[in-house]
Parts: sequence; C-alpha cells; structure tokens
Amino acid sequence: MDRRNFMPNPRTLIISNDRHECHQLTSIAETMRFYTFAVSSIEHFRKHVHEFKPDIILINRQVIKNNLLDFLLQLPGRRKVMLGLITDDPETRELVKQTHSTQVRLLDRPVQSQAITRLLRSISQSERIRKRRLRRSRRFELMVGSSQPMQQVYSQIAKAAPTDATILICGQSGTGKELVAQSIHNRSERRDKQFVAINCGAIPESLIESELFGSEKGAFTGADKMRKGVFERAQNGTLFLDEITEMGMDAQTRLLRVLEEQAVRRVGGDKDIKLNVRVIAATNRDPLQAIEDGQLREDLHYRLAVFPLHIPALAERGDDIILLANHFLAEHNKAHGTQKKLTDLGIERLRQYDWPGNVRQLRNMVYRDFIIEEHHLEMTSLLQYINDIENTKSTTQAQQPTTDADAKSRNSVPAPKHENVSTQSIANETVVENQSSDDTPQLNIPIGTSLEDASKALILRTLEHCQDNRTQAAHMLGISVKTLYNRLQKYEDAD
Repeated sequence: MDRRNFMPNPRTLIISNDRHECHQLTSIAETMRFYTFAVSSIEHFRKHVHEFKPDIILINRQVIKNNLLDFLLQLPGRRKVMLGLITDDPETRELVKQTHSTQVRLLDRPVQSQAITRLLRSISQSERIRKRRLRRSRRFELMVGSSQPMQQVYSQIAKAAPTDATILICGQSGTGKELVAQSIHNRSERRDKQFVAINCGAIPESLIESELFGSEKGAFTGADKMRKGVFERAQNGTLFLDEITEMGMDAQTRLLRVLEEQAVRRVGGDKDIKLNVRVIAATNRDPLQAIEDGQLREDLHYRLAVFPLHIPALAERGDDIILLANHFLAEHNKAHGTQKKLTDLGIERLRQYDWPGNVRQLRNMVYRDFIIEEHHLEMTSLLQYINDIENTKSTTQAQQPTTDADAKSRNSVPAPKHENVSTQSIANETVVENQSSDDTPQLNIPIGTSLEDASKALILRTLEHCQDNRTQAAHMLGISVKTLYNRLQKYEDAD
C-alpha cells in the first residue's frame, strides 16, 4: 500500500478463504491497477477496512458466517463502498435482489474474469474516483498546485527523492523552496530521521562555521561548552541549506571539503566525525550569475547541483493562484470557525496581479483580507496595496530631479499612440474601423455593445496595431502584461 503515491489508484479489499480464488481476484485487480489487499476472514476484514479505505470489496459469500443483511449494515456507509458478492447460492442472490441495493453487485462463483474486470473498470471510471484523483493531483506532499509547471516539479521530486543525490533548488524568494526540500525528505528513505533546515543568510559570517560544523569548548570567546553543528544534528537524515549563496567564501570552501569527505571537524577540534547526511541546498539567485559575481564557488556549485531543481514563480502557475488562495482561506476558516469565501471580483483581482513576492505574498495578502472582510473576500487589501505602491512611485518620481540621461532614456521608448474609441448609432451591427486625418487608427463601437465585447475589440485591435508586441500593447492600454495575457487566454478558451 504505497500511501506516498500522489496520483492514487482505486483500492480493492478481497475477502476469501479460498487460496486459489484469492490469488485469481488479486491478479485481476492488480492488472486493472487497483491497490489490492487480501484477507481470509471477517475478523481481518473488520481490522483493516477502515485503515485501507477500499473503493470496492470483493467477498466470497461463504466467508460471511452470520446473516448477510447484518454484514451489509457493517459496511462503511459514508464512503459508499461497492460490494462484489461472489456466490453460487440461489437464496442469497434472491435476497440481494430484494434489497434493491445499488452498493451490492452479484458475481458468479466460480469467478468469471470478464465479470470481475467489468465491475472494476466501472469503479475506476466512476465520478467519485475521478474527483478524488483530481483532489489528490492538486496536492503533492506539503505543496498545493495542479499547474503544468508544478506537475513537472512533482515528477522531478518523485524521481530524485528515493536517491541520496545532492539537490540544488533554485527559485525566487517566496516560491516555497523549503517546502520542496521537506517534501523530498518525506519521500526519501530518510523520512523517519531528522530534517534540519538552516538559513545561511540569517547567520553572521563570524558564526556560520560553528553553526554548520559545531565547536569544541573554548574554541573561541563565549564557547563555554561543546556544541554540535547542523551536520551532526542531521546525522542519518536530511540537511537543508537555504540561501547558500549568502555564505562567505571561506565557509563555502570548508563546506565543499565536508561534502567531499563526508566528515566534519568541529571548530577547535582535532578529529573528524563521519557523516551520513543528505544535503539539499537552495538559492534565490541564478547560480551561474552568482558564480560570475563571486558569490558562489564554481566547484561547490557542481557538487551541490547533482540534481538541479527549478521552482516556478507564482506568476507562471496560472490558476494555482486561486487554488492556493482558497487553500489558505480554508485554513483560516477552519482555525476561526468561519465560512468566508472569495467573490468573483476577488478572484479576478488575484488573477490580474503579478505577485512578485510569490506564494508567501499571496498567503499574507489572503490573511490580511480575511481579517478585514466580514463574509466575502473581494481582495480590497490587494487593491489598496497596489494603489499605495503606485502612489509611492509617483511621489518618488516627482521628487527626483530630471537629468539629461533620464530625458534621453524616456525619449528612447516609443510614446504610445492614443487610440480613439467612439460610439455610433445602435443601428450599426458591426464594429467599424477607420483612419483619422492624422493617420491614427480609430475604433468605432456601436452603442449597446457590451462592455466585455468592447474591451475585447479594443484589446485585439491594439495588439494588431502593435504587430503582436504584447508589452507595447499593454503599455498603450494602460494594463499590465500579465493582465493582457490573461485576457487573451480567456478569449482563446472561449473560442
């Protein structure tokens, strides 16, 4: 029973005291890719049914020693488990038919492979199983997300986790690199051992070596006792070194030696301590750029990046933004006993924002709006946050003196042409384009055109005018590039 599989197959519990029949049923179910568990008695059934949580139970009628109806009443009804009753007894078949139960299917004995296969196929294709798979596909260990970029991350984690390969996780701040590291640990053979995490950028350079490698008593002023470093504390487990590029070069040199020799010597010590630690490192910088900038040793990079793993920014994850927002909201609702929900307007505001702070920023913004709003979240806190930023930018730009270089820079960017949107008689049935006297394209939209259709016409015509340059089109329309991408995706999906 592999509970770690993130796309779980349906489950069948087999109850039969006939060894040959049990083997036959197990073989059919496993061929159909069911997780299969077999027991030989009702006592074992009662012991395992709630733990295993089957979708279907295949049972030999002879195993049921008491009244059949009593047994049916014992089934875990909340999950509506299907029961495949294998019998050659006419009285039993007639009794089941009289119950008109939709949960019980009669199967001939001896077992007919085709009948079992048809029943299992109907279970695996059922709406309930489909929905459960969908729910599970939205989560992977500690992470939430069903977008294609995250599915690729999940796949890479599943491949790398069972190994002892050193992993370098790269991604912007707030993308959840520590959750990725913890998920790798949870899927590894070390999952029952320690997971130790340390932020290398949060430790003063004078203390980083003693924090990593430990120190002996009297090794330096204030070292009044022996202290184990994180490598020793993570013995037999996993060590996560976050923000590895913030570590000084001297510490990086010693770290490389520890990784190569799989042994550590405490500061002030004279003997090596053998290690059995898996190391996962992370950085929010481009590693190659960090090497060029002198922030990361090239040889350490090669040693850490045995298996490189890139975590996408939240802006690249599509509807994961809404999925995560609802996930955070559900956590707050559970903690506070509320039932607050996101409104359509709130969802639209979440979609249109670029989220430079990634998942961390989204989580904090949802919490802020959860505190502010009474019942329905319209993400007014996000709107206020964006307005505050824009006002700050405008004030800062107004206070800065204009230089020749600034003027030259601004002049190098093509000024947007003002598109003229006018209205005509409602009798007009189509959107008409014409050319004004100053060669500026115009867009004539009939009165009565819906705001959505008018917006679509304006966006598509502006994009055409910009020769499909989306950055320039967004600039002319006064919206972000992300908003433009979202609108175009919406139009494409509608078509």
